[in-house]
Amino acid sequence: MNHDDLPLPIDFYAAARGLAFIAALMLIGACTFAALVPRWRRSGDDEQSLAARALSRTWRIAAFAAVLLLVANLLRALGQVHSFLDPDPVTWEAARPILFATTWGRGWMAQLAAAALSIP
Repeated sequence: MNHDDLPLPIDFYAAARGLAFIAALMLIGACTFAALVPRWRRSGDDEQSLAARALSRTWRIAAFAAVLLLVANLLRALGQVHSFLDPDPVTWEAARPILFATTWGRGWMAQLAAAALSIP
């Protein structure tokens, strides 16, 4: 098989995988940072303190990363389904058995559910 002649979805899948990796790192980093911020806050701090502002921005970053992770995992699943069905077109009727009847598909559904649950 000549890999140079493969269609775009392989590159699309790699890009979506990289996007998912970046989103997961952002989400993990934001949650870790949010867990550490309360240690910085003092009892006399108001909502304009550095720690309070950092915590507010951290949760916005976490929400963005969670949505990005969900979108990236959807794109990854689409790329994988397309690679299963290539050269046939991707339709819901063709994708449903792949996504719900295989161990691989159930793993994807678990990842999508975890990404959806991480959205605040």
